Amino acid sequence: MMTEEKDFGFKDVTSSFISQVGYNEEMRELRVNFSNGTKWRYFDIAPEKYISFLLAESQGKFFIHRIKPNYTGRKIKEEKTDEVA
Repeated sequence: MMTEEKDFGFKDVTSSFISQVGYNEEMRELRVNFSNGTKWRYFDIAPEKYISFLLAESQGKFFIHRIKPNYTGRKIKEEKTDEVA
């Protein structure tokens, strides 16, 4: 069962390519919502690393240099909904 997004306490960030980040300390999981609509999960993120990410002068640069190359990430697939024309 996928953990609900509300369990991550999403915060808006000032970045040209990241719109929101959320963190679940119990699961040590970071979620990143990108400006283009894609959503990713990153695993085994220490609480201190998340705080450093939030406090970074540039969340985008922090993500590129400290998160993406060092942690396993998985794209979150969007749930398909039936659209009525």
